[in-house]
Amino acid sequence: MKKLLLSSLIGATAIISCQTTPIVDTPEKSTGVDLRLPEGVSVRETPRGKVLNLYDPKAKDEIGKRSGAYEVKFQFNNTIEIGSYKEAYNLVSQVLKNNPNVRIIVEGNSSKEGPAKYNYDLSKRRSDTSYNYLIRLGSENSKLLKNAFGEALPEYPTLKENRRSEFVIILSEEDLKKYNDFAKTVDVNKETK
Repeated sequence: MKKLLLSSLIGATAIISCQTTPIVDTPEKSTGVDLRLPEGVSVRETPRGKVLNLYDPKAKDEIGKRSGAYEVKFQFNNTIEIGSYKEAYNLVSQVLKNNPNVRIIVEGNSSKEGPAKYNYDLSKRRSDTSYNYLIRLGSENSKLLKNAFGEALPEYPTLKENRRSEFVIILSEEDLKKYNDFAKTVDVNKETK
């Protein structure tokens, strides 16, 4: 195992152990980086990094595939969570407890309704809401980072689905660099069409 220096968005540092085996998108497996995912969690690779997928492990659709996503969604023009947010936060908290050497970036996002500047500020407040909820569940603030993208990441088909928080797992210095490099390319002040 080699030691990597992990620097955060706010300048703090931490040392983690890491092997070179890539992460896999499978729940309940230990990967080469000693990532232990509880049942109900998988990882999806995106241009900005490894985003946690959270779901009800007991829910299956008619062909036996996973269904029943747990998500942190917000009311329109608000920071009040709706839906299965408690279950989602509990899974994120469990990921942190199972993996003391990782960090998670808590992202806030919004739909494109309203001016981009307002949506960016709203997404910052949503990121704060999710961050604070995880702290109340016992997560250490040194394991959490925050970021906001406003309306700049309209990844989902409906406006309602874009009013969300997402959680990006940071396993190494390379993961943080990838995230920061992506974030530099995003214009949070640009109006989404």
